[in-house]
Amino acid sequence: MNIKSIEEIEISEKILFIRTDYDFDINSGSVDINLKIDYSLPTLKYALEQGSKVVIASHRTVKDYKYSSKHSLRCVGDILSEKLNTNIYFPENCIGDAVKKIKQDMNCGEIMLLENLMFYEGEVNNEPSFSRKLSENIDVYVSESFGLLTKSLSSNLGVLDYMKERCVGCSFSKEMQLLDDLKEGSNNPFVVYFSGGDIYSKIELLEKMTDTIDILILDGFFANTLLKSIGYEIAKDDYDKASIYRINKLYNSLIARNKKIALPEDFKISYKTENSKTLSTVDRSNLKEEFKITSVGELTLDIYSKIIDDAKMILWDGQTGYDDEKSGSLESKPIYNSLINSDGQVVVLTDFGFFTKNLMRDNEKLQILYNIESAYAYLKTEHLPALQLLQS
Repeated sequence: MNIKSIEEIEISEKILFIRTDYDFDINSGSVDINLKIDYSLPTLKYALEQGSKVVIASHRTVKDYKYSSKHSLRCVGDILSEKLNTNIYFPENCIGDAVKKIKQDMNCGEIMLLENLMFYEGEVNNEPSFSRKLSENIDVYVSESFGLLTKSLSSNLGVLDYMKERCVGCSFSKEMQLLDDLKEGSNNPFVVYFSGGDIYSKIELLEKMTDTIDILILDGFFANTLLKSIGYEIAKDDYDKASIYRINKLYNSLIARNKKIALPEDFKISYKTENSKTLSTVDRSNLKEEFKITSVGELTLDIYSKIIDDAKMILWDGQTGYDDEKSGSLESKPIYNSLINSDGQVVVLTDFGFFTKNLMRDNEKLQILYNIESAYAYLKTEHLPALQLLQS
């Protein structure tokens, strides 16, 4: 795709409309707003250095599309102002006379943050009239919201009909390049590690990558489902019955291409005896339907860590190899140690949880992508109108 980055076009003294993603739920704790702001900082700093007039547009999810101080972006403006060490105009609206006036009066190197776009239903419905108002007096559209690629909003779709010049921000561009590297599988051995749920989406992705990956490591629910499909006894609550046929088809496709599939060799299991629950470790060949699988065993962890040690490129979507935050023994796990010490290119798909915070602390080289839905869609080469409209 012929998509330009902000660094490839002339933006000096121009008014930029920079679409960011500052959506967060203050009650969920699942996303740190500072992380999302930091994602946009390279683009914002570059625009200011080039003498642009910057208009930032974003949203926080609301249900009734009406103003609510609880969902205002004012708190985001305060954080941005501190991080950029500059004053930020905040007109308490995203369209209207006040916004127009600030655009006209802004000096080069100044910033305006628009109020929450989702206070208007026109944003969610991609209404042309709302798109037109957002685009007024704007010279260049800049997308720094990779996580919105699968959405059809006025600010990332309809508004582009009124923008002659469009590009992506620094972080967006970097994320696309990273995912393009994964699609090509240019660094070998290329290892993909998957565990957990959402098996259907992961199978869809793997079906697109059968020719590029070298080794597939499976764990957790995903591994259990594949083991069940090839004849092993697995407790009915430990696998996805609906995915049995498709995962078996994927397995045979990979085998036919001489790809290596690493499956757990041993498991930590629990089972009920007459008077108590017993914990034990069993080999894969000794699995029984009455066993509840709690995790993979130490032998499997050692095997997986050795594969990771030798990998040149790793796509990681899982959290095997660490205990919970209270255990205090996170760093002792072999897979975790292999990840943070890897000399290869490691791309981690995850939310901003405890596991991710520790990875970021221990290895700054890791490429961590939080926009999982958009990353999967991009890797699967899905039809993404918001991306196609960004082409020059």
